[in-house]
Amino acid sequence: MAIKVMNNKDTEKSERTTAMDTPKPPFLKSLDTKNWGEFTRELTHYKSLGGTKNWIEMVEASTLAVITDISDVPDLKSAENQEKAFNAVEQVFASTKAIGLYDSLSACKMERRLSIDALLRYN
Repeated sequence: MAIKVMNNKDTEKSERTTAMDTPKPPFLKSLDTKNWGEFTRELTHYKSLGGTKNWIEMVEASTLAVITDISDVPDLKSAENQEKAFNAVEQVFASTKAIGLYDSLSACKMERRLSIDALLRYN
């Protein structure tokens, strides 16, 4: 039976690999348009990297209470209720996203005809 002795370099490399493989979950401290948008983007990224933590575990207790009030879902223990609450908050902020998109696109001026260059220049 062979026993492999790991030196400090092997241990450090192993710890670095583990730290890089574990995605860092986002955290929502307060509920507003900017924070919710950042949280949902980071949550999507976290899940795409294999993150398994539930989104309600990443929300501050006072903010979770506000989400419970907004969603009108008193119990967030079931996955179905958590999804309802998440979708309710998405609906609250959906109108501000649409208005922002409209404002951005309305600033785009076309020259005589539809032009991809004109569309890309508005950024």
